[in-house]
Amino acid sequence: PRPALDLYKSLFLDDFLYRTSAFYKADSAKALATLDCAHYLQHAEDRLQEESHRAAKILHDSSIGTVREACEAALIREHVAVIKAELSGFFARNEQENLRRAHRLLQCDRSGRTALIAAFEEHLVSQGKALLPDLSSVSPDRLVEAIGDLHRAGKRMVSDVFSSDQLMIDALSRACRAIVNRSSGPSSLGAELLARYCDTALRKKDAVDLNSDMFLVFGFLEDKDVFQKCYIRSLARRLVHMLSASFEAEEQVISRLRKECGSEYTNKMPRMFADSALSEKQNA
Repeated sequence: PRPALDLYKSLFLDDFLYRTSAFYKADSAKALATLDCAHYLQHAEDRLQEESHRAAKILHDSSIGTVREACEAALIREHVAVIKAELSGFFARNEQENLRRAHRLLQCDRSGRTALIAAFEEHLVSQGKALLPDLSSVSPDRLVEAIGDLHRAGKRMVSDVFSSDQLMIDALSRACRAIVNRSSGPSSLGAELLARYCDTALRKKDAVDLNSDMFLVFGFLEDKDVFQKCYIRSLARRLVHMLSASFEAEEQVISRLRKECGSEYTNKMPRMFADSALSEKQNA
């Protein structure tokens, strides 16, 4: 009954929340004086679990969430600056259990969640720069291979450490996009390299793998118009000089590009095949 809950709140809960908050403020300050951040996170998580179990046994269901919030405020939000300062180190040392725990605990604090996302993105960009220091000096194969490796490693971490959190998936995409589109020279260098990669792949006898990292990298390109122009030039050369290993593979790639960017993006390409076929027929 509502009157009974009002009495519960006024006679017990308000004072209980005050005392609980005061206890965990003192407890967290004492713990931080002796523990490093990693061990403090373990301490805080243990305290939250203990309090949750205790609350489930003795408190009314309506107040369990409120008590949890009071504990989180004292144990996590009060000290979020300390936790944020250690996130980059956790990533650099690949301390996955600490990152997993930080991800769980920082769900109660928006600035902490934002800092974790930013630290993950910065870590991935740093790894990408190590793999590809300068796009002007890498081969097309190396670009595609490195971005594929970076994305797979990041995706694995998102799954294993961050419970497939969509915000972390978005950070992974932003990091890959930053690496693909960065350059000390023309901003379109990544697009040009990928077009060269496609040209080489379509001259080979082996079938083009439409699930390969080629289209993963394409998805990260910002300057897709530059890729389109480079691709059309290389397609023209393949058709004129009969360098294509497989017209079926050519059509598959065009179909995939159409799916990714719409029919207007590829509308010149089928006409080029028709013109090439007509030219062959006339010269036969």
